[in-house]
Amino acid sequence: MDYIMALAGHALSSTTEHYISGHENPKPVTVSAGLSLAQVNIGDIDWKTAQLPPELARLIEEGND
Repeated sequence: MDYIMALAGHALSSTTEHYISGHENPKPVTVSAGLSLAQVNIGDIDWKTAQLPPELARLIEEGND
């Protein structure tokens, strides 16, 4: 605990306890970015120059063969 207190700059162990309590088991949170594939016009994408992850680019190339 002393090491953590020193790293965090806490003078009191109660301050450190306050910050670390409840953080041992983070729980997943569902979020929504409000995005929809309907907003994407696939025809407007220049697949030759788009910087795609290699895995995705390989799938696209395999589909064109």
